[in-house]
Amino acid sequence: MEHLFLPFKTDIKEISIPEKFTYPFNYIPHTLSEVAAKELQEYIKTQTEWFHNFGIDKQDSKNAVGKMFGVLICKNSKGRLGQLWAFSGKLAEGNQWSNFVPTVFDMLTQEGFYKKGEAILNNYNRKIARIEKSKEFVKLLGELKQEELASKKTISNQKERIKVLKKERSQKREEALLLNLSEEQMQTLLRELNEESKKENIILKKIKKHNETSLDFLKQKVAIFSNEIKILKETRKKKSAQLQEQLFKEYAFLNIKQETKSLGAIFDVIPPAGAGECCAPKLLHYAFKNRLKPVAMAEFWWGKSPNSEIRKHQNFYPSCRS
Repeated sequence: MEHLFLPFKTDIKEISIPEKFTYPFNYIPHTLSEVAAKELQEYIKTQTEWFHNFGIDKQDSKNAVGKMFGVLICKNSKGRLGQLWAFSGKLAEGNQWSNFVPTVFDMLTQEGFYKKGEAILNNYNRKIARIEKSKEFVKLLGELKQEELASKKTISNQKERIKVLKKERSQKREEALLLNLSEEQMQTLLRELNEESKKENIILKKIKKHNETSLDFLKQKVAIFSNEIKILKETRKKKSAQLQEQLFKEYAFLNIKQETKSLGAIFDVIPPAGAGECCAPKLLHYAFKNRLKPVAMAEFWWGKSPNSEIRKHQNFYPSCRS
């Protein structure tokens, strides 16, 4: 794909080639990289193939999405200098555009495994949403909530009643002591008060038992739906993990020795979101694949600053460490 190895429009004869390749995580852009970046920026401003809302000029800043772009200066087998361009992630809802190096693996291919897997996951999402929003399930959840509130209220009322009656019984005992009742009368009164206490506690137990039976009946009905949702979610999670694992295998990168290593093998842990879609790995992979020798590189931000980090329009930034 020689057409992506772009010649410089600017005269670079007087610019010396750097002795070492750019350290991506901490660098000052080489003059060649600055020239290439300016040519890419001019292309972004004048091209008509795609439209992306960067949030600059009079574009809609509310829905704007800035983008990281990268340039890689290379030498081909004939010793000629040229440049490669890349953007991070998607651009204008696409990942393949003229003059930019392709993604290492195209997830957006409609007939590819990723899109098919994504469609399966979306189908599970629809099934889960259909159950969660079904009239019967929503009604049962409402009834269960009302029953739980009613249960708490009746139990609370009975407990409050027990407290009040206990206080009254205590007062009756104190009053009985002042009435000089006979031993038999006092024992009779105490038995009556104790029986009253037992009776109220029995009522509390019956209320709890009745409420528990009513709640269990509703919970069993709700569980039929909840279990179905749980099974669907577990299956979705399993299929999502399988799809992700397959994706990590497909993202295979070349090094300068023409050795290949997958994204899953590169990371000891689960790779960060978007790994493999940044400018630097895309540029270097393409260069190695096409036997181009990297000379220098740089990445710059184009557009509105993101909310999550500091990014200024047209400023150069190091590669993402993750």
